[in-house]
Amino acid sequence: MFFKKINDRRRENRITKIERRISKSREEEKGRLLYELWNLKRGKGDNEGAMKAALERLAFLKDPESFEDLISTFEKIDGSSKNSFAREIEKFACEFDRGLWEEFISVFFEDQPEAAIKFALSCYRISSKALFAEIALKKLENAVYNEEPDRLVRLREMYISTISEVGEISRVEQLRLLERALDSSKSLIQDEQLLSNLAVKYIDLMLSGEDLDGIAKKLSGSFDRFVVYFKGNEVTLLDKLDLILPKIEEEEIKRALIEKLRILGQSISDKRYDSDFSGESDYLEFLKKSIANYEFKARKRDSGEEILRKLASDYERIIDILESPEEKLLYIRKLGALLRDRLEEPYKALEVFEEGLRLKADDISLWLVKGMTLEKIARNESDPVKASICWKRTYNHYHAIAETFEEQEVKLTAIEKCATIQAERLTGV
Repeated sequence: MFFKKINDRRRENRITKIERRISKSREEEKGRLLYELWNLKRGKGDNEGAMKAALERLAFLKDPESFEDLISTFEKIDGSSKNSFAREIEKFACEFDRGLWEEFISVFFEDQPEAAIKFALSCYRISSKALFAEIALKKLENAVYNEEPDRLVRLREMYISTISEVGEISRVEQLRLLERALDSSKSLIQDEQLLSNLAVKYIDLMLSGEDLDGIAKKLSGSFDRFVVYFKGNEVTLLDKLDLILPKIEEEEIKRALIEKLRILGQSISDKRYDSDFSGESDYLEFLKKSIANYEFKARKRDSGEEILRKLASDYERIIDILESPEEKLLYIRKLGALLRDRLEEPYKALEVFEEGLRLKADDISLWLVKGMTLEKIARNESDPVKASICWKRTYNHYHAIAETFEEQEVKLTAIEKCATIQAERLTGV
């Protein structure tokens, strides 16, 4: 006991001396002093003091050995202190390799799973490194597999929160994380809504790539596995893959994907691929038949939004693949009118009509329907200041029509519009 007291006193004296020297020490000496301070604090059982020394040493040296010593100390401190130290450690998110971070997060997760996942996501946001999201998902997947039933609900919530954070990293890394989450959602998480949402997010991200032939080839090769993720939501998958079909250049790849889509369509009584088509001209005819079918259904004023959305989607597809400007303009007018009058999306309609005017700047019908769309936007605007701006823009548009076109009827119509807007909407402006 006597000798222990002497050793304790010596240790305290040494700690005091080192703490004084550290602030005045040279760089080549500081790392050694911090290591000795960490060792002394750890020896006396002052785990929080040792943790502070380990943090200071890590900040100074930023080397793997310092991080390993910090992890061994972090494991020994209590839960509340772990949280405060974790906020300091996340500042190093851009440093060190995957192995060290996986070890640290595992230690944290063992004691405080939720705090550890929050820490991993915070590091992910700071560094934009996919490894943090991957580590978090892996820890949660293992926990779900081994956890008691009463904890599963919270673990699933944490998993959903984690995967929803994915973004701000490369497309390839996002796809890899989403593939992992899709597999886990089906086998472990068992959340159908999450599975559906992830599947849509995955296909949207996949189809955003430039190599559509390569994407289509990959989809055809793994279609049976992939379609499971869209169970109950197969129509969405068909609609999204419809968009890339006309853009696939390699005929063999296109036909292989169409065959997969035909089989899927038949399984849900969707007949859009029942007709055989081998090239772009056949696909164009198929698309025109599809449009005619949806236009017939859309004539009813009570036709559902789903029909109108599908019609709008077909209009967009055919506009994209048609080469003749006149044919494009036909469907541009139809799409704009549908968006403005049936789907109540005048701003999107305005973009469509402006696209048409870029194709043919002197098309008077497009000038007039653009004017009608501007009027609708102005009428719908509830903010008086913004409404005034919208009406001024509408006035300028009709004024431009009156000055640009010579047809007497068009000119008079435009002048009347200007007069009405000036009298009723712009008085005092």
